[in-house]
Amino acid sequence: MKNPPKAKTNRDAIVEAALAGFIKNGFHQTGIRDIANRAGVSLGNLYNHFSGKDALIVEIARIEAQDIDHMLAALPKTHSPMDALCALAKAILQQHSIPENAVLTADLTSEAMRNPVVAEVFATNGARIDAALTALIRDGIERGEMAPPVPVADCVALIHDTAQSSGVRAAFEGKKSVGAGIKALDAMIRRLLA
Repeated sequence: MKNPPKAKTNRDAIVEAALAGFIKNGFHQTGIRDIANRAGVSLGNLYNHFSGKDALIVEIARIEAQDIDHMLAALPKTHSPMDALCALAKAILQQHSIPENAVLTADLTSEAMRNPVVAEVFATNGARIDAALTALIRDGIERGEMAPPVPVADCVALIHDTAQSSGVRAAFEGKKSVGAGIKALDAMIRRLLA
């Protein structure tokens, strides 16, 4: 197997260095020079790949979009929209229960409140998950399996927010909390939509 081109290797190293810096020190405390040093590239080389931290955030969002693709592709091929919905909520919780993801989520969420570029790129990814949740709920309603007590959009927001925040909590509380969070989330969804 051939070695990947140097430019690809440098680009990947820069993204990994940015992620490591953002996780360890936070978005604002991680400078471009810090990222270049951590990646083992010159500042000029970094700027050949990315115009700045906002461009790195866009790349991180693109990587997150690939993770979402895998999450959606892994949904069980079941005849029950409820089971698929619970599986997607579980996957969201598990993704956010990884400590590095929880730290990054917290830091980038606060940055998104200040920076419209960051808000836009991550809102796009969130909207993809919301669309998948919406489709599953609508399918469940059409099949007579679900009857939400509130509008579908409110159910989607509640499920997505609960899964994400339960995952972040589990990251701080440890693995034992992941299992308990999944059970509670599953029960909440089934009651909410029964």
